Amino acid sequence: MARKTSMTPEVRERLTEYLERIVSGMAEEVCEVDSPIMATVKYEDGTFKKKPLMATQEFFPVYGYAGVSGKLIIGFEPVDAQDWKYIELDPKEVDTAFPLFGASLAKAFDVKGEKFPNVLQAVIDKFDAEREEEARREAEEARNAYENNELFGMF
Repeated sequence: MARKTSMTPEVRERLTEYLERIVSGMAEEVCEVDSPIMATVKYEDGTFKKKPLMATQEFFPVYGYAGVSGKLIIGFEPVDAQDWKYIELDPKEVDTAFPLFGASLAKAFDVKGEKFPNVLQAVIDKFDAEREEEARREAEEARNAYENNELFGMF
């Protein structure tokens, strides 16, 4: 799911929920740009532009979403004031800008890996497994509620 593909609104909603969960779990993580890169910056008015980022600039992860095209995006807010509000990076760009972020994410969500795209996929897979287990448990509880209710089916 971490690769760029067109996706249904349900899948996009689920992945956006997962990214929001990831970002909230990593909100205190200060991410420092490893080396100068070009990144997409988002201005207060919602417009975007490519701008250079300098090594040692620091950011906090603040939001994530799955775009309509299927691209997963993480938004980071600069620690120091800028003329723009956020940078938006896809998983490969996150790995390039913040090479240690993948290992921090892996540790925070108890999965293995260091490269952000791989760790992100592992976390998504873990969240999917948790969701499937919860659905299975709820179905089992509903089935047991009917089987164990002596009055079920009586009129």
